[in-house]
Amino acid sequence: MVERDDAKQGLVGGGRGRVPGCSRRRSQGSLPRAHRLARNPRPLAVVLRIRRATPADAEALGEMHVRVWRWAYRGLLPEDFLASMRPERRVEHWTRNLAEGWLTAWVAEDDGQLVAHAGCADTRDEDAPPGAAELVMINVLEEYAGQGLGRALMETVEAHWRELGVEVAVLWVLTDNVRARAFYERLGWLPDGRTGEYEVPGAAVPMLRLRKRL
Repeated sequence: MVERDDAKQGLVGGGRGRVPGCSRRRSQGSLPRAHRLARNPRPLAVVLRIRRATPADAEALGEMHVRVWRWAYRGLLPEDFLASMRPERRVEHWTRNLAEGWLTAWVAEDDGQLVAHAGCADTRDEDAPPGAAELVMINVLEEYAGQGLGRALMETVEAHWRELGVEVAVLWVLTDNVRARAFYERLGWLPDGRTGEYEVPGAAVPMLRLRKRL
């Protein structure tokens, strides 16, 4: 079972966060002590709480971000790039993004330990409809994947958008990320024809944009 803490906060715009060493995609066409991370997950029969992220979560979010990318993007991004990712650099990004408020984020906790997170912001895509929002990320630890946390986080984000009157949202996904694309498409996200590239050292990985009307 998942409990949600539905405290409200406005959706704000700003620069999209980046992984160190990555450049922004090219469009084609057109702290208190952080929570411990879960190492021995339990079944979701226990209560998992979804709440808003704060700067105090930055340390745990930085570590979780790297752990998730190293399994979720295995075979999709260069292995040497994934191996080069450092939690401390992600901590810096999370601290800044949460403090400045451009990213609205949520975390899922299992017994006080962070196991998943999601974030959204105003989209910077110039061709997106006015007022469109963007899902920046949904990340779930490998040990908790496939247990409904991604869907629960998506529902939380979409409820937030509806409260703000957002009518259209977009997200970017790697073209070859079949697992992620299937997840999003099950929830009503469809390709809108826009493509781009996600650049990392030594590679430009194809991406496509998905869109959903709320």
